[in-house]
Formats: sequence, C-alpha cells, structure tokens
Amino acid sequence: MSKKNSDKKTFRLLFELWINFSKKRKRQFLFLMILNIIGSFSESFSIAMTLPLITALIEPNRVLAIEWLRNLFLIIGVNTEGKIIIPIIIIFISFSILSTTLRLAILWINNFYAALIGNDISCLAYKKTLNQSYEKHINLNSSQVISAATTYVDFTVRSIYNCLNLLSYFSFIIFIIVTLLFINWNITIFSLLLFGSAYLTISIKSKLKLVNNGKIIAYMTKERVKSIQEGLGSIRDMILLNMQKAFEIKYANYDLIYRKKLAFNKFLTFAPRYIIENIGFIFIALLAYLTSSKIGSNQNELSIIGTFAVAAQKFLPSMQQCYNSISALRSNKGSIIEILKILDQKYYEFDYKNLGPLKFKDKLILSNISFKYKSSDQNILEGINITIKKGEKIGIVGKTGSGKSTLSDIIMGLLKPTEGNLIIDGKEIYKKNKPQKLFQWRLAISHVPQNIFLSDNSIAENIAFGISQKDIDMKRVIKAAETAQIADFIEASKLKYGTIVGENGIKLSGGQRQRIGIARALYQNSQIIVFDEATSALDSKTEDNVIQALETLNSDLTIIMIAHRLSTIESCDKLFEVKNSKIREI
Repeated sequence: MSKKNSDKKTFRLLFELWINFSKKRKRQFLFLMILNIIGSFSESFSIAMTLPLITALIEPNRVLAIEWLRNLFLIIGVNTEGKIIIPIIIIFISFSILSTTLRLAILWINNFYAALIGNDISCLAYKKTLNQSYEKHINLNSSQVISAATTYVDFTVRSIYNCLNLLSYFSFIIFIIVTLLFINWNITIFSLLLFGSAYLTISIKSKLKLVNNGKIIAYMTKERVKSIQEGLGSIRDMILLNMQKAFEIKYANYDLIYRKKLAFNKFLTFAPRYIIENIGFIFIALLAYLTSSKIGSNQNELSIIGTFAVAAQKFLPSMQQCYNSISALRSNKGSIIEILKILDQKYYEFDYKNLGPLKFKDKLILSNISFKYKSSDQNILEGINITIKKGEKIGIVGKTGSGKSTLSDIIMGLLKPTEGNLIIDGKEIYKKNKPQKLFQWRLAISHVPQNIFLSDNSIAENIAFGISQKDIDMKRVIKAAETAQIADFIEASKLKYGTIVGENGIKLSGGQRQRIGIARALYQNSQIIVFDEATSALDSKTEDNVIQALETLNSDLTIIMIAHRLSTIESCDKLFEVKNSKIREI
C-alpha cells in the first residue's frame, strides 16, 4: 500500500471512487439525496406533531394557542377544543406512516444502489486488469487481482452503502435538530453538546485502531487467497511430501488474524451504542426530575419532555448509525485503496466487434529488434533481424532462457520491442496514430504454448475456446481435432466432444491437453500459428504425426515453431538459433 494513498482521508478516497461512477449512477445519486431530504422532513414533522398530540391529550386549549395549528384546524372546520384530538391523531399517524414508508424506500434504494455501484466497480476493475499490456500481466500477482475482484470490492460496496447511510441519517439528524430548536432551543443545544461530544470523543479514540486494522484486513485478504492458490496449485507435490499440515497452519494463521481484526472493528463500531443509550436514558430521567421539581405541574413543560423523549428514540439511533457508518468507512479504507489502485490503471481498449484480422500478404520483418524486461538491466534480445515470408514454416531453437519465447511474444505483438520495430507487409505495427494495426495483427495469429490452459468445460468448448456453446462450428472442431491427432481419443470417450476435461484439464494426460491446445489453434483458421514448445509433452510418434498433419494444411499458412530440440523443427523451411541475445540462421 503506497504511503501516498494511505495518508489520504477516507472521504477523499470515496470522492476518487465517485469520479469512476458513470453519469447514470451520478444522476441516481442526486435523486437519492432528494429522496433523503423528503424523508428527513417527513420524519422531523412527525416528531414535531408529537408536541401538539401530547398537549391535546393533557391540555387541549393550549393547542389552539399555536397559531399555525389554529389556522390549519380552521381550514378543516375545527374551531373547538373537543374536536381537535381526532384530527391531530390522524395527522400524527399519517405522517408517521409516510415517514416509515419513505425510510423503508430509502433503505431499499440505498442497498440496491450500492449493489449496482459494486457491480460497476467490480466489472471496471476486471476490465482494466484484463486490458493491461502482456508485460504487466507477466508481473501481475493473481492473488491480488482475485482479492480485489471479490473481497476488496465487497468491502468497498459496504463503504459506499455506509456513505449513503451516513448522508441519509445525517440529513435526518439535521432536520430533527432544527425541529427541536423551535420547540426548546436550550434543551436542544445542551443535548447536542452532550451526545455530540460523547460520540466525537469515542470516534477520535477509535479512529487510528480502525484504520490500522483495516490495512491488516486488506493485506490478510490477499494472503489468504495466495495461500489457497499455492496449496491447490502444488497439490501433487504437497501429497508426495506430506506437506498438508504446513499449508493448513499457514492459512490458519492468516485467517485467524483476518477474523480477529474484523471482530475487533465490529466491536469498536457497535459498542458506543450501549454507552450512548444509557447516557440518553439518564439524561431524560434527570430532565424530567429537574423540570417537575422546578415547575411542578406545568403541563406545557411535560409535553416538551415527552416530545424530547420521543425524539430521542429516533435521534440516538440515527447518531449511532452515523457513527457506525464512519467507523465502517475507516475500517474498509485499506480495501478502497486497493480498488483505487486497479481503477487508476491506464489501459487501452479497442472495439474488436468491428475489427477484422490484418491480411498477411507478403512478409514479416523483425527490424533491429532489442528487448529487455523492466526488471532487468540487460537485453535478453539484441539487434535481431529476420524476415519470414507468408506460407513459410520457420523453426527457432535455443536453450532454456535464451529468449526464444520472448522472441515469439514480440512476433505476436504481445511485447513491444525496447528498440526496433515489427514490420508487416512494409507497414510498422507499433504506430501511435494507428493502434488498431497491433490489434488486427494479434487477431491474425493463433498461439499454442507449452502449458495449455483448459477451462472446466467440454472438449468442444475448449477447442472452440471463447466461443458461445450455441455458436460452435462442430465440423471445424472435428477437423481441428483430427489434424491435432486427438480425434480417436475423443471418439472413444463416452460423451465424445461433450466430455468434461476438469479444472485445467486435470482429467487428461499432458499429451492430450497439448493436442487439444493444438486443435484450438487450428480451429481459429488463423493466418499464422506460433507453436511455443507445443509438442514437448508428446511422445516421438505422436509428435511426428502432428508435424506431418501440419504439413498438409493450407500452403498459405505461416507456421513458427519454437523448440529446444532440433529434431522437432528439422522439417521447417528455415531454422534459426537464439544464443547469447543474438539470432543466426542454421
């Protein structure tokens, strides 16, 4: 967590979240604030009607002494003391029902508005993460992304809801205070100072603890996810080494700290309620005693005390809700900061719907290419110059770590060269004024990596990866499977192309996963296919069959094969070796 963000006030962070809201959400927020004002006015008016109600029950003649009530009763034809009780009760009940209805409506809208904002933020965070450059994805911590898209967003949504709650109850408190000032300003000012100072003292004392605990909660959230990923990702080694207990203990430690800090923050949030309620009861009792001992049976003062007692039932819970909201905002500050880190990412998005692949007509040129990763001071590739013609089969060989995969990533437009350029049919791909060229070039390429990712779906869905099930062309799926030498296995399965492969293809062998990956690339009907150690998991016979099948494909198809065994690529038209950051044709 950067010090710059952690030093920011919570409401400043919420304002930065507000900047990311859509115009529609901002309009909805303004509507919600107007509704809050109406609801607060209605609630305060129902409290104001408590005084004439109690007065009418105790001393009816004093009600007609109140000018605005006397004028109201004259309008509806009430001009005697005996007739005023029923209208007052009807008005009181009507406004009580109206204020309750409005409070319920506001509660419902607050919850659903916060949910909609949460969906917007979660999707925007995911979108901005997906649209980062490939180099950034290489250095991305997946546990942090998963935590952000799930737990951090949930805590942020709670913060948004608490902020709405705070605004709602704060406006309600303001209207109540104004109403009570008209009734008796002395008691109102004293009450405000008493309860306000109590909450302020508690708030100041708990602020630092809540914020620090919030930072720990955000950190432990990420560590819990990371611990689970590490455990499940190394399950084979874990079972062989009997390391389950070590991973259990590691996770348990993170989880215990996480839950302890959550519990302590909840205690700090809700504990003041009981203290303040007790102060409120004592205050009302003392006020009643002092009033009765001072003025005896003055019915007007007793009516005022009754009104303040009713107001206290609404005022104190509202103050507690405001305090709860502020405490929750402080507690969730760490999560808001993590979400803002993701939302502040710069990214470039292009509309793929109206974008077709770049037509590869003649040749691809790597012109004086050099590349180094940001985490390194040395070039992994330097001064690379090669030409690949359309329809050629190119083999690139080299030791592990020599830069073969980096070179293929540059060819595919995933990594931008530190120096030099990628030129397709005489046109540079990396041009600021024509960014769509890079996206179109990527669309022209299929890639078969060494480690194939398979989703927990059917074989057909994995071959036609990213395509909706109803839009899958099964003829193309079958043809691709046959070329990849996997069709016989699929046809022998009970559910054939509907066979579920399990998470990341756990139900398949390494060779079967690899061949499905090859079939996936062939299904795309791309102009260029890059095989990055794609046949390394295959036995020699299957590898030979796959390579022979590839040779029967369209002669216009350009194939680039990356390997560390020369035998894998010896049938290619041209062979290159990457060594010591340089490349030479064999």
